[in-house]
Amino acid sequence: MYGDFDFELTQFALSSGLFTRFFYLREVKSEWRIHPGIFSMLRILYMCTWYRKSALKPLPVLESTHYFEISNLKDKIFAILGLLDATDEAFKPDYSLPVDQVYQDFAAHIVHTGDGINMLSFAGLQYRASVQNIASWVPDWSATRTAPNAMMILRNLPFQAGGSSESYTDVMGDNQNGRTMVVQGSLVDAITSLSSSCGVFDPNDTDSLKLFLEWNESVRYMFQEAASAQTLRYDSCIDAFCRSLLAGNLEGYPIDDQRHEMITYPVRGNKDAIASVEAVLNEDAIASVKAGLVMNSTEAVIYLARMNGACTARRFSITEKGFMGLVPNCAEVGDRIFIPVGSKVPLVLRAKNDNTFLLVGETYIHGIMDGEALKFPDFCPEKIVLI
Repeated sequence: MYGDFDFELTQFALSSGLFTRFFYLREVKSEWRIHPGIFSMLRILYMCTWYRKSALKPLPVLESTHYFEISNLKDKIFAILGLLDATDEAFKPDYSLPVDQVYQDFAAHIVHTGDGINMLSFAGLQYRASVQNIASWVPDWSATRTAPNAMMILRNLPFQAGGSSESYTDVMGDNQNGRTMVVQGSLVDAITSLSSSCGVFDPNDTDSLKLFLEWNESVRYMFQEAASAQTLRYDSCIDAFCRSLLAGNLEGYPIDDQRHEMITYPVRGNKDAIASVEAVLNEDAIASVKAGLVMNSTEAVIYLARMNGACTARRFSITEKGFMGLVPNCAEVGDRIFIPVGSKVPLVLRAKNDNTFLLVGETYIHGIMDGEALKFPDFCPEKIVLI
């Protein structure tokens, strides 16, 4: 899975330490201090440890192996079946089936085992690569190498947008006539403004830094226009804006019963983070990026790293009700914000017919991530159909 490679002991120690901090983030592969072979090896060792302690569920394993190279797209699923608990033995590998059917059958299997709501965080039009003939609610696991970080794993404390009630999901139809997924929840808002898509922030590339600053300037202009028009519904609009760019990930990492690298002042962190990138470009010294932005442990650097993890491959948005957030890069003006009952995160849906929608992808909408929307007067759960 991780192949043959050589490394120095000091490199192993550094990679191991950073692994505990960046375990769930895809941007770790572009983190210049981490040897990718070591990182893959550590992931496998961690999964072996989890397996010895208790049986594993499909989604954590699929997420942990998202970037592993494979020669057969079916092995994104078939290769992990031996790690799963006995309830997953009902799904048997069959290499004679086409890839799209394997992915759809396994998605239906996850729904039937009770994890359908969480599965939707890895599905949608935002996750599409080589497997095209699948429903929007079915994850394309071949696409997750380049997909954005899932909102549900961006921070240690999970969101609870849909409250703590039990979710309702079901799968209807068959492969021949088209499978659909039924989800219970409420349409609560709609997208009215969108930025361009945020590219990958590469601290080693001057052009990447310039594009990042251009994107930041454009979303700040969007925010200032909305704030000036008094269409935003926050007590402190600038604080909400700076938190939105982090997808709410301000908490630190638990190490030795203490929280490390917390962001206490997001407004100041945002200002200092952008100023540090501008200073590097003005000096035209990429080496100082490694020395100053990556190796440094200031709150500005932490803010910049988390902003990169949250915003990459997403667009900044403002909604009809005056909320700000981060949505999939394929989102469009008019797409609806949907909160499934019991879901950790809201979803972006695109209407096709009456009560029938395409899943665009999950989203972060600041102000409704912890169940606030359940108190909206127009929050009215109903069953909708994803195709």
